[in-house]
Amino acid sequence: MYEEMSETTKNNYTEFDHQYFDSQKYFDNEAQEQYLRHNVNVYNQINHNGVVFDAMYQTGNSFRNNDYSLPSEELELSYTDSTDKVLIEVSQLNACDLESDSSVQNIIEYLQCDSIRHKDDLVTMFNLVQQNLVAAKSYFDALEFNIFISNAFIEDGENEAETA
Repeated sequence: MYEEMSETTKNNYTEFDHQYFDSQKYFDNEAQEQYLRHNVNVYNQINHNGVVFDAMYQTGNSFRNNDYSLPSEELELSYTDSTDKVLIEVSQLNACDLESDSSVQNIIEYLQCDSIRHKDDLVTMFNLVQQNLVAAKSYFDALEFNIFISNAFIEDGENEAETA
């Protein structure tokens, strides 16, 4: 699922794009609040050491309070076939996983990825995956439908409170 890139685009990520499906209201009994979840795919590519990896982010990958009827409104890396497996594996690492040379070597061997051969490569990929998630969330937060529908949801909630 990855392809070779030129050396000039060695370690970065591409612009984001998205596909919007719908928005749904949910009520979280534990938090005693209504929330809005946008069903959307946000995607781009991460370039690492001349290799391109596909990344897709979605809401609803996890659940509030471990309740499967309450999909999360948080944008997260998707664990579907639309995301390269190397990105999924690297996204599950913690910074402390990169401290021990033996741990890093085990991770590199497990990943079996041409662009990750040394500790510096793994650290760079780890940072790219983290930065890409932050950028994807910023992109998602700035989407016009997100702002418009979210503001309408807030106003609707205020109107419901006034009439209750």
